[in-house]
Amino acid sequence: MHSKEPNNNNDEIADDDTKWCWQRWIKKAVKKMVVVAAAVVVVVVVVVVVVVVVVVVVVVTAQVIAMITAVAL
Repeated sequence: MHSKEPNNNNDEIADDDTKWCWQRWIKKAVKKMVVVAAAVVVVVVVVVVVVVVVVVVVVVTAQVIAMITAVAL
């Protein structure tokens, strides 16, 4: 994500300085929010995958035990 902003603020008019600062601050905040959102999504996905795997393992194990029990009886 390369921004096309000029690095030198010499061309900026004094009145636009505050607006420029706000724009940069907002962009930084948005970037942080995006990073945080991405991290949250990753964590949620991981948790969901782990839960699904655990549930599948438990169900499969229960079925196997039930089958073995049925065969044994």
